[in-house]
Amino acid sequence: MKVAMDKRIEEWNQKKKEFSHKKMDEFKAIIVQLAKDDLKKVEIKKMTEQKARERAERDALIAQKKKEEGNADEQDSRLAVGEKSNA
Repeated sequence: MKVAMDKRIEEWNQKKKEFSHKKMDEFKAIIVQLAKDDLKKVEIKKMTEQKARERAERDALIAQKKKEEGNADEQDSRLAVGEKSNA
């Protein structure tokens, strides 16, 4: 009787251990996925900011060239000075 009870206890403890390891692995996977998603958001934000800076620099150069050529409008003049457009 004692041997059978010890065997059941051992089986129960093994099942608890397997269950807890399985749940921990699931939580780890969820945490890793959330971290990857957050990292992707940060990378996209940085890339968007970089593209905006590049676009602003390019627009300023174009506006400066138009100003030098004498065919710039008001918006181009603001861009050459570095002001943000209202468009």
